[in-house]
Amino acid sequence: MASKRDYYEVLGVSRDATPEQIKRAYHKLAKKYHPDTNKGNKEAAARFAEAAEAYETLSNPKKKQAYDTFGFDDTNGAGMHFNGANGGPFSFHFTSDGGNGNYSYSSNGFNGGDINDILRNMFGGFGGGNGGSDFFHNDSFFNRGQTAAEKGNDAESSITVTFDEAFHGCSKTINIRDERGNSEALTVKIPAGIESGKKIRLRGKGGPGLNGGENGDLYLLVNVLPDERFTQEGMDIYGKLMVPYTTAVFGGEARAETPYGDVMTKIKPGMQSGTKIRLRGKGAPSMKNPSEKGDMYLTVEISVPTHLSRDAADKLKAYERAMAD
Repeated sequence: MASKRDYYEVLGVSRDATPEQIKRAYHKLAKKYHPDTNKGNKEAAARFAEAAEAYETLSNPKKKQAYDTFGFDDTNGAGMHFNGANGGPFSFHFTSDGGNGNYSYSSNGFNGGDINDILRNMFGGFGGGNGGSDFFHNDSFFNRGQTAAEKGNDAESSITVTFDEAFHGCSKTINIRDERGNSEALTVKIPAGIESGKKIRLRGKGGPGLNGGENGDLYLLVNVLPDERFTQEGMDIYGKLMVPYTTAVFGGEARAETPYGDVMTKIKPGMQSGTKIRLRGKGAPSMKNPSEKGDMYLTVEISVPTHLSRDAADKLKAYERAMAD
């Protein structure tokens, strides 16, 4: 089985890449290898999945930190690793990020008693001192899942949507397969305004629970396909506004394309290329409160005519001479 490639190598970015550089690199790969444009291409499908997995880790600050520190051993930010033989000193590594603080211990020379002291300091319940029990003889720690009900493992997958589907919200049908190979069709509601990298939680659609415990959850990583018209940053939308040459000179109105449809935008006389125009309330809706919307920012581009009649060319020349006087 081929080993995994380094996530930074997959996305083609350096290890000190900014979140925006990582996001742009992922969008470029997602557009190139998306299954909709590479039907039947297994290599493209593999590259698409590989890029999604890399982005899912590197776009999450906690998972990125764990990956940068431990590589593929601990991208979930929590784990235990014991190595050693014959009861002698052994290496020990434990990390935890359970919401009450971060702990990290790593050494190649701990004895069992040392680890008990560490765990007592970290959790207050192990370690043999202060009324605690010995970590390595504490049945409740190692055997707690054998008789008590336990929630199933959470699972992760991805879902790809277009810009319009993410902006306005939609419903998508996906098929999931359980551990026995049974398939189930699920309707997933995509909330309006969602961005790439966000996750949708499907409660109870993860791994089966143990001893009567509830099922785990399924988390869908949302991938929004790049759009040639618009880009989104938070609740704000960015686009372009093509302004005819004469309108830029004399002023007037120009038609602007927005995710809500075309609108007429006022153009001041002498409008310059690169000017930004703000359209209030034409941005993405808030996922928490759909009545709240961001703004849209249009960058003006002057449309220069490529074909002129002889009469129009003569008049433009006359204008050029008049401006030179």
